[in-house]
Amino acid sequence: MPGKPRIELIAWLTVLLLFSGFLWSRMFMNIGVLTGSVYALINHRKLFEALKKPISVSFIIVACIPLISDFLFFKGVPNYSSTIAKLLLIFYPLFLFTWNPDREQVKKLNYLILIFAIISALYSISVYLQDVLSLSEAYKRAKVMKVLAYRDHIRISWFSVISCFIALYELQKTHNAKHKLFLYGFLVLQVVFIHLLTSKTGLILLYSGIYIYAFISWFSAHKLRLITVTSMILLLPVISYFLIPTFKNRIDFIRYDFNHYIEGRYRPGLSDALRYYSIQAGMDYEKVHPFRGTGYSGMMPIVKEWYAVHQPKVPENEIFLPSSQYLIYWMAGGMLALMILIIHLLLPYSYVVLRRHAIFQGFYLPTLFSFTFETHFEGQMSLFVYGFFSCWFMLICTKSGEKNTLKP
Repeated sequence: MPGKPRIELIAWLTVLLLFSGFLWSRMFMNIGVLTGSVYALINHRKLFEALKKPISVSFIIVACIPLISDFLFFKGVPNYSSTIAKLLLIFYPLFLFTWNPDREQVKKLNYLILIFAIISALYSISVYLQDVLSLSEAYKRAKVMKVLAYRDHIRISWFSVISCFIALYELQKTHNAKHKLFLYGFLVLQVVFIHLLTSKTGLILLYSGIYIYAFISWFSAHKLRLITVTSMILLLPVISYFLIPTFKNRIDFIRYDFNHYIEGRYRPGLSDALRYYSIQAGMDYEKVHPFRGTGYSGMMPIVKEWYAVHQPKVPENEIFLPSSQYLIYWMAGGMLALMILIIHLLLPYSYVVLRRHAIFQGFYLPTLFSFTFETHFEGQMSLFVYGFFSCWFMLICTKSGEKNTLKP
């Protein structure tokens, strides 16, 4: 294609803008979506091929469910700002599957992602080291250290875990001693940062993901390695509890939080209690209306009604949608919407190569589980992390040499 190197620059500019937008400014991310869309339209033949992929179709359908649910079930004025935002999910498979980078480009982009992850970790660690005592004390309450990505510590911790699997992917590909040293050092930095940050989501994704990766890689031929990794996973939280003040204080706070909300006692500042109550509100609705949706925009009034009856002490500014993406789709569109979401999430397993790929499984299986207690479609940053990286891992884990085997 004439001018192909210049066109490829648009793809690289898109990636730089997306990751800069994730860490620093939504404006960059919005521009990145625009440049990525331009890139896909220029390569319209590849775009049409990308549109034929079942994965792409499932992204389109899932992204449209909030809008469709409002049309079918909600009688008031829809919250278009939130429902239309979900359409951003459509962008990531179409851009990445249209681009379909070769192995050399994959390598460059993976190392670029690692650089962004290093910047993220070092920023937070440097801020923490400036005032270790007060920041550690803050972990005795529902506080965390300062992070990038608009202080979204859940998405930052998820990004750090994902970057670990990208480093593992590159470790499998390289024979260069310096590259291996860099990658091992990177893994140490990110694991330390994840434990310093002590986001429950990040820790769950890290421990479960590494165990799944080790189990698939070594169960048949290297059981001693699997036992070693399992032992490390069991010991890491214990060691961290005694060596890392933020980790210890957060674990103590989680126990304190749990003891209150499990007994139905509300106190201001209990973060997990609010998650627990939000899920209770959603489940109580589904017990009565398992097949009928409220419409996406109709969920919040119903949730507020539940709080008024069951948890009247919770202030209105601390009431939010059920802290489970599965439950949100179930409430919004009924059982059918939930089934569509589940089919979308399970669709990658229709590809044999992905079912057998340890890196993909280490990233993706814990992600599926995290939809039970996280809302990965509720916000631009979370949509980016899920949309970009789920498609990225599908691409790089289905490559055979330079050929992408992710075909419809």
